[in-house]
Amino acid sequence: MQKLTEKDIQKVIEANPYLLQVGWKLHLSEYWVADTLRCDSIFIDENEQIILVEIKRNFAQFEDISQVLRYFGYLHAQGIQIHKVCLVARGFTAELIHSLKYSNITPIHANEQNIINIIKGSDESITGVYLSPKIELTHSNKFPHLPIHMVPDNTQIQQIKQAYQRYQDKFNNTAQTHLYEIWEFTLVPTESYLVSVKHNGQAYHFQKTYSAMSGKSKASRNNSTRMAAWEYYKKNDLECMNLVIHTFRPSKEYSQQWATDKHTIESYVKEFIGENQ
Repeated sequence: MQKLTEKDIQKVIEANPYLLQVGWKLHLSEYWVADTLRCDSIFIDENEQIILVEIKRNFAQFEDISQVLRYFGYLHAQGIQIHKVCLVARGFTAELIHSLKYSNITPIHANEQNIINIIKGSDESITGVYLSPKIELTHSNKFPHLPIHMVPDNTQIQQIKQAYQRYQDKFNNTAQTHLYEIWEFTLVPTESYLVSVKHNGQAYHFQKTYSAMSGKSKASRNNSTRMAAWEYYKKNDLECMNLVIHTFRPSKEYSQQWATDKHTIESYVKEFIGENQ
């Protein structure tokens, strides 16, 4: 296994803040808190609050607590209000965890293999983009029933059924380019939505009819396709950096019935989830 230095780990984390928390962005690197004292990284979260991060290559030690608290004290003296202090390391003993909790320092485990994969840039489970599209697809359940009863105009029913069949055919016959893909069907007359996902050659179909795509507002948070897909992502402990959304909106008013949007995980959460996950 490639041997990482603390500088390697720091560079990867600063370039990929989602490894610590989705929504964070780098604010300062190698900041001098005093004439002879320099901290590793300072991030800002979605609420513009400041997070101090100290990175260690091996298991964390008790002296790391005093080191990071020293940084905190110097920053506070400069008028920099630190909202959160984090210690990143390969691991933590149970005794150290208790001391960190008492000191109000958040421990974060550094996944060394993930960092190596990002440096190599070739691990599909991290990038989330297949080098060769995956053709094989297994369905874990059936497509959701089309909620025809919601359509106010009976003359549109046959057209909607045909459109839904085209959507299913395209879902089944399109090779998977990303580890995680979200597929949405819009029931145009009612502005309601169905959603399925592909995850590493496995198809899962949500059986609910949703009233919104984005889950950013409080009203739509529990009834949106993209929140449902995000919950699936978290439940299955996915760590890929990118995903793709395929949306089918069968309507004569739209010249482009199919829309494909690629997102980083960070941009997806920021645009459609709207909270620090």
